[in-house]
Amino acid sequence: MKKLIVITALAPLIITAAVIQFLPEKVPMHYDIHDNADRYGSRYEMFILPLCLLIITAVFMMISHRFSVKGRNGESKQNAEACSNARVTDILTLALSIMLGVMQYFFLYRVMVNSGGSAADAEFDSLKLSAVLLSLLLIVAGNIMPKTGSNHTVGLRIKWSLYNDTTWTKSNRFAGHVLAASGVLSLLTSLLCKSGAAATVMLLVYLTAAIVVSSAYAKKVYDEETAKAQ
Repeated sequence: MKKLIVITALAPLIITAAVIQFLPEKVPMHYDIHDNADRYGSRYEMFILPLCLLIITAVFMMISHRFSVKGRNGESKQNAEACSNARVTDILTLALSIMLGVMQYFFLYRVMVNSGGSAADAEFDSLKLSAVLLSLLLIVAGNIMPKTGSNHTVGLRIKWSLYNDTTWTKSNRFAGHVLAASGVLSLLTSLLCKSGAAATVMLLVYLTAAIVVSSAYAKKVYDEETAKAQ
C-alpha cells in the first residue's frame, strides 16, 4: 500500500508540472461565494497544493512507520494494536492523497478552460466538490476508526476514551458509526444542494454534531468504567 500512497501523492505534482507550461502567466487562484474569480496569481502557485500534499503524506507515513516499528517490538497485544494503527494510518493517508489529488486535477482543468477568468463555468462548484470529497473521507475514516488500538495519534483521542481498553474500544466503535453516518448525510446533502457554500456549512454542522455526540458517549462509557473501579 505504501507504494500506492507514494504514487498518488506524487502524481498531482508530476501532472501539474506537465500541464503548467500550457497555462497563461496569470491564472485564477481564488473564487468568491458566487464562484467568480476574484484573485489572480502566478501559474506557479498551482504547485502549492501538490507540495502540501507531499508534506502531509510524508508526515503520515512517518507516523505509520512509527506504529510499524512499535508493532514489531511490542508485546503481543501491543503488537497487534500498533500494526492495526499503522494500517489505519495508511488507509487514511491514501484516501487523503486521492481526495487532494482529485481537487488538484479539478483546479488544473478549471484554470485551463477558464483562464480568461471572468466567471467560472456554472457546472463547476469548487465548494461543492470539496464537500463531496470530504464527505467520502468521513465515510472512510468512520469505517476504519473502530479498528484502531489505544493511542494518541489516530481515533477519538480524548481523556475519557483513553482511560482503558474498554472505553477506547466502545468510544471509537460508536464514533466510527456516527462519523460514517455524518459522512453519508453530508454526501447526500452535497449532491442535493445547489449551493456549494450550503453543502460546506451542512458538512461542518454534521461533523460538529458527530464530535459532540461521540464525546458525550465516551464520557458515558468512562463514567461506567470508573464506577466499576470504585
